[in-house]
Amino acid sequence: MYLTFEAPSNDSRLKIDLISERVLTLGSTPLHTFEDYTLQNQLPVGRNISSDEAAIALLLESLPQLLVMERVI
Repeated sequence: MYLTFEAPSNDSRLKIDLISERVLTLGSTPLHTFEDYTLQNQLPVGRNISSDEAAIALLLESLPQLLVMERVI
């Protein structure tokens, strides 16, 4: 079972590292903890979403805000 979870975990680590490198390239400091991220998060957070319709609704609600934030960058 360990091997089942190792690949996604390694993939996540690689993606986090790539994002951190991009943040450094842009001249900023990447966040170092998940708590730091949650404190700075400006997008709505979904909890206990098990419906595909609810998940898509949250995505559609978040997308305009995300686009505004990306334009600032």
